[in-house]
Amino acid sequence: MIPAPRIAVIDDEKDAIDAIQRSLESMDTSCLPVLVTAGKPSTKSSVRGIRLLFLDIHLVSGHQAGAALYDTTASILEQVIAQDNGPYVLVIWTSDKNKRDELVSHISDHYPNIPQPLASLLMAKEEFLGENGFDMLKVAAEIKKLLSDQPQATALLYWENAVDLACGELIGKLCGFVNRKKMFLGESAKHLERLLTSVAQSAVGSDNVKDNEMKAINGGLTPFLFDRLHHLPDEDGKLKEIWAKAISNPAKRITLDQNEKADLNTMHHSARDTHAPIKPGTRGAVYELPEATMLQLFQGHTSEQILVSYLQPKEEVEAKLVELASKYEWRLVGLRAACDEAQPKAGTHRLILAAEILQPIGVNAVGPRKASEAIFPTTEFKFDEKIFKLILNFNYTAALSEKQFSEYKLIAKWRLRENMCAAIEFAFASHASRPGLIKID
Repeated sequence: MIPAPRIAVIDDEKDAIDAIQRSLESMDTSCLPVLVTAGKPSTKSSVRGIRLLFLDIHLVSGHQAGAALYDTTASILEQVIAQDNGPYVLVIWTSDKNKRDELVSHISDHYPNIPQPLASLLMAKEEFLGENGFDMLKVAAEIKKLLSDQPQATALLYWENAVDLACGELIGKLCGFVNRKKMFLGESAKHLERLLTSVAQSAVGSDNVKDNEMKAINGGLTPFLFDRLHHLPDEDGKLKEIWAKAISNPAKRITLDQNEKADLNTMHHSARDTHAPIKPGTRGAVYELPEATMLQLFQGHTSEQILVSYLQPKEEVEAKLVELASKYEWRLVGLRAACDEAQPKAGTHRLILAAEILQPIGVNAVGPRKASEAIFPTTEFKFDEKIFKLILNFNYTAALSEKQFSEYKLIAKWRLRENMCAAIEFAFASHASRPGLIKID
């Protein structure tokens, strides 16, 4: 695998691209040159990992203006930068702020597949052209100056770089355990495999690595990364300075609105696995549960009877069942034991019945039950502009085999992250146990 350059230049003038390339090479770095010809970029496919992108507004000859011009520029950019590119600084070559603002607004409104930049800057290309060609040192100084007004973007880019360095240090340590000459001769495969296999086996047990090798090695290596990021060296005080600017008033209490809180809680406590389906029985998986299936699993109850144990007050809930019908949906939350998740064993999978309740619920005098011995309310989540929370009731649990997941057609489109699973597990264990034992010897 050959990594892509982290700087890209998109232009329809080869001389401009060549001048920027030469200037970057003089600074011991390189870029991905994207020459646009007849409205087509020279890249064969979209690129990930770009962190600094220079974009010329006028990428085709002619006299395009307004929406037509912005559509052309945006469609070319969409072909170059991948949707999951990651954070990047966008530099638009123009001295006209209104044009820059119109272009980025057009992209934001009409091109959802173009990832949003961490920072957006405008520069006049001609200001950096001199007798000796393009002056990227001057460009770099200008970028640093412009980013000084956006210290949060600078801090986040430094943080991402720290993660990269920590990963590199970890891999370097592993390779350092192999005979140095063998590494240079390319004869390290067997030794590295022994080390990696041992780490994976230590994490999940030797009999379980084959079920998911990547997951096993992650379990063995991520504690190092976590520790490394908590103890980053900062001899010159640069990191402290950067983060002090990014969080300039740490003592001031921040009050977020409901959407902001839901967005952050969703990021912290949930994951939507879009690249692969969630395997039945996965710890934390949240399964869609049609009412008919729910009543099959929990026979002897009506949906209304069960709902009353999730909402309060009881009298208001019973009086407003029709109004409440559109405000909730049933879910099953997988709560497989953590040790079983790491070391898969035969048997059934434990699930807890949850009500997914809109927030706010929108029914006067009715709200979700507060936390108690049997009730666990999650934080608020936000998916597709819908804000909701899950209310789990430990009195309604089910145990299903993998075959039954298929029989009941249970599908999970998202899952709770491990920190939320651990909190639910602790509450469940507290509910299930009653300290104290009467013992007669």
